[in-house]
Amino acid sequence: MEIRKSNKNDLDGIMTVIQDAKASLKKDGIPQWQGVYPGVEEFEEDIEMDGSYVVEVDGKIVGTAFLKDMVESTYATIDGAWLFDGRYVVIHRFAILSSMYGSGVSRFVVEQAIALARSCGCESVRVDTHPENLRMQAFVKRMGFEYCGIISCEYGGKRLAYELKV
Repeated sequence: MEIRKSNKNDLDGIMTVIQDAKASLKKDGIPQWQGVYPGVEEFEEDIEMDGSYVVEVDGKIVGTAFLKDMVESTYATIDGAWLFDGRYVVIHRFAILSSMYGSGVSRFVVEQAIALARSCGCESVRVDTHPENLRMQAFVKRMGFEYCGIISCEYGGKRLAYELKV
């Protein structure tokens, strides 16, 4: 298993992972990602921001995530409280192929986010998820993230927010 920064040549592989994730969410009755978001444009922007990563197994893209030390504007206001006020790494647009569930790929991505946070002097990693995405909620809790509250997305959607001290 390998994680690396993605480039525009990876967009087809990334979108294969995203389409699989959308289908999995739909099968579970979760309305998250059931429209055009996230689309190629978001991943092109992620690549340009130098925060897009892919996970490969035997040369095949099996996962993707946006990992970046940055201030996330939607995290400025929370119905609750963040654990820390300092710098953090965000995890966004995190998905793996459903065939890889339980394989350790998701854990590997979070471990990379933690390593990134430590390398740039951040004190935590933050992630948010749809209120109905119970699989993601259970995963982040298993990884040691603590529930902090509810954030509002730019388009008005609500997300459950979590933070992990590194």
